[in-house]
Parts: sequence; C-alpha cells; structure tokens
Amino acid sequence: MSLLGINQQYQRFIESETNQDYDASTELYIKEVRTGSIIVELVALAMPIAPLVWSGGSLSEWTTQAKAVIDWLLEKMDTPPKEVSKQDLKQWKNILEPVAKDNGSQLNFTVSDGGTVINQFFINPQEANAAQNTIQRQLERFEEPDDHTQKNKIMYWYQTKFDTESHTGDKATIEDISKKPLKVIFENTQ
Repeated sequence: MSLLGINQQYQRFIESETNQDYDASTELYIKEVRTGSIIVELVALAMPIAPLVWSGGSLSEWTTQAKAVIDWLLEKMDTPPKEVSKQDLKQWKNILEPVAKDNGSQLNFTVSDGGTVINQFFINPQEANAAQNTIQRQLERFEEPDDHTQKNKIMYWYQTKFDTESHTGDKATIEDISKKPLKVIFENTQ
C-alpha cells in the first residue's frame, strides 16, 4: 500500500500541475531487495513534454512538493503546500506506515540523474509517527459536520414518520456528512 500510495501521489501531482491531458504513465520498479531493504525506482514513461514543463524533471518537482507535504504534516509549516484531500491524507498515511511501524527503518526519497543527486530527503520512524498523528487529526476534521449549508448532496431516507411531535423516526443518511442515519428536521414543516 505504501508503494501504491507513492505512485498515486505522483500521478496526482502530474494531473494537478498540467493543464492538458497528459498520459502520465508511471511504473514502480523493484531495483534491489536485500535483507531489511527494498529499493524501488519510480519511473515516468512516455512524457516527452515533462522536461519542458519542469526544470530538473517532474520527479524532482514532485519530491520537492512531497517534502513540503511532510513538513506540513510535521507541523513545520502552518498550511499545506497544496490542497490536500481526504484521499491524499489516506495515501500519505499508507506511504508512512512501514516506517512508522519499524523503529529501525527509514524512508529515503532520492531523485538522481545518473550518479548526480538532484533532490533528496529522509523520513525516520519518529517523524513518520508524528506525521501519521497529524494525518489522523486531519482525517477527523473531515469527519466533523460542517457548520454551513450543504448543497447538491444525495440523501437516502432511512426512516420516515413526518410526525413533528415524535422524537423517533425521520432519519436519513447523507454519506458526505455522516455514514450513520441522522435525525432530519425540515426548516419549513407546513
């Protein structure tokens, strides 16, 4: 799930940074497996325009953004470097999971061109745990009901009575707000 999350975050970066429909196919290749280590290469394929869009290449730019997201999750920055969705948070939680669970591990992001390192950062287990705690708090905020009006949301009736004196019934589910059926009170009951 960690490797899949890295791939998905890179794909999302390409989609959000380009204003045209680029077919950003990426592949994860296992470069080396040895005791206690897995070295993976993320390779961008079939994107001839990418070097023209980003100096240093799209992987280098994505690594810069990934580092900024990690810094935000470690509360080194007040605001995220980009809009972060619930799905993004879940993917970052998956990316950090192996390092957070293993006190002797480390996650290294290195972008290189041949033997020259272009961009690099590391995440240790303490940072991974701290970032996951921030992710959990952020995910809980997504679950909190909003204080403002929701529009164009699908509502499924769970139970109806249409009795203004009853304290039971008239429940519905709006999945974007809550997975559980909630009491429905209509503003205009006439």
